[in-house]
Amino acid sequence: MNDDIDFEGNRLFPDILLPRDEITRIIGKVIEAFTPIEKV
Repeated sequence: MNDDIDFEGNRLFPDILLPRDEITRIIGKVIEAFTPIEKV
């Protein structure tokens, strides 16, 4: 779980503090991944 890698082969969810731009990119991925499907 949380072992996706980016184009450079780095983990997208490493257990370390990341620079602000990395955090922003990860938050965007998390929001996209957890966007609920519209109910019909």
